[in-house]
Amino acid sequence: MSVLFIAGRFPPENDDLRRYLLRVSTAISKQTETTVLTTKTKGWKDYDRNIDIEIVRAGREKGNILKVIPLNRKAARLVSSKKIEHIIASTWNAAGTTAMNLYTRMKIPYSIIVFGQDIRRYIRHQTIAKRVSLVLNNAKNVFVTSEYTAKLVRWLKIDDKKIKIIRAGGDPIENKVEAKSENLNELRRSHGADAPKKLILSIGKLETMKAFDILIWSVFLLSKKNNSFKLLITGDGADKKKLNTIIGDLKIEDYVDIIPNVESLENYYQACDLYVLLGRGVKYGLEDGLGLSLYEAAYHEKPVIAANSGALPEAVVNEKTGLVVPPLQPKETAEAMHKLLSSEKLLSKMGRQGRIRISKNYTWQAVADRIIDNIM
Repeated sequence: MSVLFIAGRFPPENDDLRRYLLRVSTAISKQTETTVLTTKTKGWKDYDRNIDIEIVRAGREKGNILKVIPLNRKAARLVSSKKIEHIIASTWNAAGTTAMNLYTRMKIPYSIIVFGQDIRRYIRHQTIAKRVSLVLNNAKNVFVTSEYTAKLVRWLKIDDKKIKIIRAGGDPIENKVEAKSENLNELRRSHGADAPKKLILSIGKLETMKAFDILIWSVFLLSKKNNSFKLLITGDGADKKKLNTIIGDLKIEDYVDIIPNVESLENYYQACDLYVLLGRGVKYGLEDGLGLSLYEAAYHEKPVIAANSGALPEAVVNEKTGLVVPPLQPKETAEAMHKLLSSEKLLSKMGRQGRIRISKNYTWQAVADRIIDNIM
């Protein structure tokens, strides 16, 4: 089967959504003849040379409307030359509009992957919501990554039979080699978390919606009960200076490090003892409620703590693979971290259960199978 995967946003940038698109397109390409159509982003030439998927770039990534025109032109040529049988669009806007245009003009069926962040901010705007609804209703399948996103899609009155929950995968497609223990120990030492200190990890954009300020306050409270740990935050964003100011004001520099995005997240997952991902809750909306890193951490046998925010709790089996805490509550988050860090038995048990859960149900192969079964 020949598939055209249209992605208005695609790597090399390292965030949850782009990592998701890379992994799901890679998984699909192992079973179908897949071509990825996307826009030109910073560093795209070096990136394209180091990946097996066929990537076709069209125009520069500017505004969504400007992206549709070059995407339409390239997509039409690809559909004709490669005899594309199905189109998969990532997100409803530029990619989805391009797919719908091809369906209208050339009768090529399309499916669309919907993320909570691309729906929630628009569904209350009547004019845009109508556009979203039009793109989704013309699709053969509306693939959603969580039950939370499925509920948002249902608000748009989309045929429920079209909505398919595909979730996320947690296994690392690019590199499944386990790092040597001495390398992991060196990584921990480099961040001041050599044994017996525990290493807590959190990954994401440094922005308000990710609630890293709440996590830092939680660490401040935790330090009153436990002084044998280190929180490592990896990410970049507009709030970096603000977060460092909070750390300085609370005088917890010995307990928290903020480092830029790293190339090999797998080593950090393997090196940490506990993974934490917070959000500000549905009331405030989420920039990205996918929670991909929760699945990845669980695959590496790490217990997780997630805020009850958007789709995040769906990645956790509470009390089995981790704990769910209320959003914007540093005291409860600190108590959850203290509970897990105080029990090697609990850390190990939850980590094993998480790995079993991901391996059985949430691999990228499983995600690809769900998609392919519905587009065949």
